[in-house]
Amino acid sequence: MKTTGKGGSVRVKLTPAPRGTGIVAAPIPKKILQFAGIDDVYTCSSGCTRTSENFIKACYYAIANTYKYLSPDLWPRTDLIASPLIKHQEFLAKPEQKQHARRDGDRRGGRGRGGPRGGRGRPGGNRPPRAD
Repeated sequence: MKTTGKGGSVRVKLTPAPRGTGIVAAPIPKKILQFAGIDDVYTCSSGCTRTSENFIKACYYAIANTYKYLSPDLWPRTDLIASPLIKHQEFLAKPEQKQHARRDGDRRGGRGRGGPRGGRGRPGGNRPPRAD
């Protein structure tokens, strides 16, 4: 995969090359890429590459960026966990049984006037506004 690295003003871009191409690079990054065990790669650099320290850092960071990728062969094995819907299937299949609890003094069973949704024209119910 293509990666880039930056050290100071130097940017190094590594691009995969076809097998058998070898390392197409300047002498400094060529040595580093050989030590890293990379066989086929194209490089592109920009910036002041005469400062070899920054050139080496940029090449190193470009190689280090390849370790950030996690390919499928490196994915950890995970055991499948049963879904909560399957786990509690019997409970969810039962029809819902609601128990209606009556409040003392409320014979109508619902929200009368003055509930949270308001009533009789006032947005906040029948209560007068609070005086703070």
